Amino acid sequence: MLAMSLLMAKSSRIMAVLKGYVKDNLKIYFDFDSTRAKTLEFVGTGSASFDNTGDYVEWTDGDTKDSLEGIDQLTVVGWARRDGDAGGTFVSKGSYNISGTDWAIEFQGSNNRLRFSVENTFQSWEDPPSGFVDGDGQWIHYAITYDKDMATHKRVNVYYDGVQGYGYDSGTAATVGTNGSPIRIGIGSDDANTFDGRIKGVGIWNRVLSASEIQNIMYKTYTDLKGTEKTNLQFWADLDSDLNAKDNAGDTISGSAGGDSAITTSLYGNNLPRKPRGFDNAPTAQADLIGSGSALFNGSSDYVTAGDSITLTTAGTVVAWSRLSVIGAAEEIISKYDSSASKREWRMGFNTSGNPVMYAMAAAGTYSAATKAQGASTVTVGKWHHIAGTFSTGSTNVQIYLDGVLDGTSSGALANAVDDTDSSVIIGGAENNATVNSFFIGKIAQVGVFNAVLTQEQIQSISQKTYDDLTTSEKTNLVSWWGLDVNFEDEHGSNDGTAA
Repeated sequence: MLAMSLLMAKSSRIMAVLKGYVKDNLKIYFDFDSTRAKTLEFVGTGSASFDNTGDYVEWTDGDTKDSLEGIDQLTVVGWARRDGDAGGTFVSKGSYNISGTDWAIEFQGSNNRLRFSVENTFQSWEDPPSGFVDGDGQWIHYAITYDKDMATHKRVNVYYDGVQGYGYDSGTAATVGTNGSPIRIGIGSDDANTFDGRIKGVGIWNRVLSASEIQNIMYKTYTDLKGTEKTNLQFWADLDSDLNAKDNAGDTISGSAGGDSAITTSLYGNNLPRKPRGFDNAPTAQADLIGSGSALFNGSSDYVTAGDSITLTTAGTVVAWSRLSVIGAAEEIISKYDSSASKREWRMGFNTSGNPVMYAMAAAGTYSAATKAQGASTVTVGKWHHIAGTFSTGSTNVQIYLDGVLDGTSSGALANAVDDTDSSVIIGGAENNATVNSFFIGKIAQVGVFNAVLTQEQIQSISQKTYDDLTTSEKTNLVSWWGLDVNFEDEHGSNDGTAA
């Protein structure tokens, strides 16, 4: 029977991981001695120290400063361990609420608020969530996003350990200035409001990251970032072994210490944030964290049907996260395709070797290998992969993407539109004379169908999002979206799925 694997947000991630260990009568198994358990315990290998007496780290690279000026959108993330509640600057390109600077993020000592400003024109702040303890030597992941053009009190999102809240704002939203202020951690450009504690893993983008992206990035170092996570990333400082950072090209930019700020690499003494026990930081494993979970298919009888509900004739894109449990048989992720009944339209899945494949047929009664795109890569059993397939009539060939990268293209293009038959949309299989086979073995989540050919950039962006995270423009050609994390409903259209 088809089951929903629910991973219900950060507070229950650990329990969700424990559920993944259930096998036969074994309820929980901790492999404390394994290499995997040990290497996933901490975030990175070091952190920068600040003693509230003027310590800071500074970067003055001109190109990086320029990329963070004159912009209307901004995201800043990082880990901090505050030793006390005296406030202090977190990350700045200027100073909080001071003219002639660009922007700044700081802790307000009197109430532990995280607050943000653009020069002295615009300010925003958000109280910690109810029951949240800060300033007591605990590592917390903080993030702030800014969008000048959003509505009042929605321009700034503040995240405490991935928990999102809208910042109250005051003043007039403004484009970030071009004052040439350096990037600093631990102090503002006015050398005031110093920080007491440790900071690491600071990233800055000149775009707004979604909640899912921020939650997925939390436990990563620079080398763990993949795909669209680096889109518009202008600055990243791990602060693991030195004060250097990476710019938007991945090149090293030198940082310098002010005061006695230094890197500590000891795993002991609470010098590093700990990952939740069992957390898998591999980028493809984090599909379960995009949304609330996934649907589990047994490979013999499980599938979801939405009936004869979707018509893609001249162009289409299908996307999905999937995690195969077994390779060895043809397994379909999503299809509207009945070969035996001559009702061939399109289908996307894996071949017997684990290569992703996308089919689109110009004639319902005839199979053509020329419009089959097969990926050059094979997926890994037990790992999450994002798969996307596109097709259109005319000169564009059928294409298959693996983890946001074009992996295969058909030898030919569709000579005419795909026939509209009465075959059913099936998730987790494909029809054969109206009987489902080619069953999927594993998990599927965040399935979308579009009536247009999406670009690689669009596919990469969408891969990190739930339906609620999609922008208005990303929904323009969307037909249906099944998150498969809470139920089988179509979150966009009316093509709700029914589980078999």
